[in-house]
Amino acid sequence: MAKNKLTILILTFERHEELKKKIKYWSNVYNYKFEILIIDGSSKPLKITIKNKNIKYLHYKSRDYHKRIFYGIKYIKTEYFKLEAEDDYFFPSSLNAAIKFLDKNKNYSAAYGDAGIYSVYKNKLFINHIFREELNLNSNDFKKRLIMYFLNYSPKLYYSLMRTHLFKKNVELWKRSRKNYGDKFQRFAEIHLPLILLLSGKVKILNKVFWLRKDDDIQNRVEFTSNKRLLKGSHTYTNISQWFLKNSEKGYFDFFGKNLCIVTKKNISFRNFLIYELLKKYHLKGINNAKINSKIMNNLIQFIKQILPSKVKKLIRFNLKINGPEIIRSTELNSYFNLNYKILDLKYLKSTLLKK
Repeated sequence: MAKNKLTILILTFERHEELKKKIKYWSNVYNYKFEILIIDGSSKPLKITIKNKNIKYLHYKSRDYHKRIFYGIKYIKTEYFKLEAEDDYFFPSSLNAAIKFLDKNKNYSAAYGDAGIYSVYKNKLFINHIFREELNLNSNDFKKRLIMYFLNYSPKLYYSLMRTHLFKKNVELWKRSRKNYGDKFQRFAEIHLPLILLLSGKVKILNKVFWLRKDDDIQNRVEFTSNKRLLKGSHTYTNISQWFLKNSEKGYFDFFGKNLCIVTKKNISFRNFLIYELLKKYHLKGINNAKINSKIMNNLIQFIKQILPSKVKKLIRFNLKINGPEIIRSTELNSYFNLNYKILDLKYLKSTLLKK
């Protein structure tokens, strides 16, 4: 029997209904050999019988996102790894294609593909194409890879399929950052992993639908609310950028830069490029984008959104296809967006998300 090569780590907290759908989704995937590791930080464990032996459910009572990862890391034994939220979905055939590519190309650290965002409305499935920037992360120069990705940042690399030993390096870096910065490290924890992966090798961008994210407010996600609870002050991305720029001038992130170089075995002198060039440009761009989005017309649109009843907003969004086309025949992502994927994957996802 073929050895399982991939562990998918699902971190969940007080979202048992979503988790049941996710367990159903992976329970019936028998064509691919993936290990599914679920770390549930909820106050009470999920009561469910899981028949698929490749799915391991562990209850570890903690709201803290990173503590759950630190607890679960010892269970990850496979060559490849990826993170997954309980309400996001990845196509099995695309994950398998990523594994095959990385098997043959040892100088690549990770692989990912196209991303979409899905919505369920009146028991109908709608999907839109997101994070459409076309990037090339094949350069042999890690500086070029870093600049290309961080000036066109999205969370796609965070949720990529990667080599497990690199994720374990990232966990080491998280632990060093927590030791140096306490809970404040969570304000910039997300960028640790893309930095590790881009410093460690090239990244393959597959011409396949890879990740479908649920259409919900990012500020309601557990990672965000957990940090907001732990840290004083506003936790919007703009305020995080302002906080980073202000403190970087005082040398506050020099420890982080040094530890990043140590973990990835880069010369300590690269610290200045990482902190004072790359991440400074990244945060300045984020602030500038926020200023553009806060102009009068955008503020007016946001105001209208706030005063409109939820039912009216949904009626407008789904009838005007703002949330993408309705998935009826499962060919729509190709016909609307020219995306490449296995139709059976989308049909299976649809059967998981919609009530019969």
